[in-house]
Amino acid sequence: MSVQLIFGQEPASRIEKLQLGQFNSSLSLSGSAFGTEVWGRYSNDKYYPWCTVFENPAFISGERSPKILLQFSPAQNFGFTQLSEASSIFNKEIDKSVVSYKTQDLTIGYPSINLKLKRKLNWPEGMVLFPVKNVTVGLLFHRSLSLSTLVDFIGNETSISTELSSGGVSNKVILNNYLDAVNRFDYFSTSTSFIITKLLNEKFISGLQVERLFSDLYIAGNWNIQGSMLYNGKEYLFNDPETLWPTDITQDYHGHFKGVGWKINWGGNFIINSKWILDGTVSYATNTNLKGRLTGNRNIITALALSALGSGGDIDEILVADQLNPSQLTYTENKNLEEHTELIQSMPNQVKIGLLFLTGKWGFYLSDRLYFGSYRLKYGTDYVELIPKHRLKLYINRGGFYSKLGVFFLEASSPVTQDLSINSGLLSVPLFCFGYSRKISRQFIFNSTMEVSPIPGVNFGFQYQF
Repeated sequence: MSVQLIFGQEPASRIEKLQLGQFNSSLSLSGSAFGTEVWGRYSNDKYYPWCTVFENPAFISGERSPKILLQFSPAQNFGFTQLSEASSIFNKEIDKSVVSYKTQDLTIGYPSINLKLKRKLNWPEGMVLFPVKNVTVGLLFHRSLSLSTLVDFIGNETSISTELSSGGVSNKVILNNYLDAVNRFDYFSTSTSFIITKLLNEKFISGLQVERLFSDLYIAGNWNIQGSMLYNGKEYLFNDPETLWPTDITQDYHGHFKGVGWKINWGGNFIINSKWILDGTVSYATNTNLKGRLTGNRNIITALALSALGSGGDIDEILVADQLNPSQLTYTENKNLEEHTELIQSMPNQVKIGLLFLTGKWGFYLSDRLYFGSYRLKYGTDYVELIPKHRLKLYINRGGFYSKLGVFFLEASSPVTQDLSINSGLLSVPLFCFGYSRKISRQFIFNSTMEVSPIPGVNFGFQYQF
């Protein structure tokens, strides 16, 4: 995130104290974009990790006997703080944000950052394939996306001052805050699919996959905020039930939504010759309307404009003196969360093209996936979205060994009208994994893959052919 401050004049607001305590965050992420290589095909002592329904439904064609495929991932945890250089990045952005407000003697207490990546135990997922004459039929169940985040802010202390004029006299008023906050976000999407493929002629294979997507979203947060105002040597407390005007500054929210949607994937393979195969896939997804409810309360200090720390420059005071009433310094307003019974989930449509080249013991498969639209969660007029552009991948295999190299281009965005807005440039996420497959017996095959980036982890697959 890049922060730029623009001010028309020197602000009167000053940051007297800034101790940011601890920032703890854990992310657990898995889904059909991770570890799908263990769903590939083993043939003639070679393993083809790209031959999965996730690349092209036509790739499962040609099975001669019924087959069962199972996949699982063990629970895994990784410390990420040092690798990401998170502390250095956070500290630089903090310095940029407060540069126009800091007092000469301000010593910033930078946050103690602890980031963790996790993978939950993921079991079972599976697919059943069985041939019917020259047609291959498949039934698939898998978790297309599992995302869980837990973010804690602990021991955050700030003091912000400004000059308040009253009765012809100007005096300093200081806002003191203490914050502990817990935020949780869980999103799960499972998919059941029916797949059918057919060899249309000696050159062309066609495949169709119809997916039913089940989505479940849970979000919760609790912000314990304590504060006071110092003015003329007297302290006025927030969250004081004895005060005649509203003084509550705590916040909380809880929400749960569920819904179903559809996705259709149509693919085809064109066999140029024994060494070259061209394939393509077209995917269309409907919007998913998740039904549920979001409740909570949001109490704000009307004179506190934290947006002054962001970009834009329309507001140049953090603590706006003109909005402070000397007789009601701790006045707050309750901004109830907008309550909608529906949250709309959108997914992009996709077009993928791929080219396979086989030579001797080696195999090379290059694919490019183009996206039209975005992954979006929209609640009322607020939304957050990821805008994917391209996903390039190159597979290289020899015998039972294989590797994947790739890059995923995307952007992140949300409206600037939201309290937390996102507007990133084009991001490039590296993709890299390697793995091994072995045929244990005539009927049993063991597959494994180690994902190095973007989310480290291992996945295992088992295939049994009758």
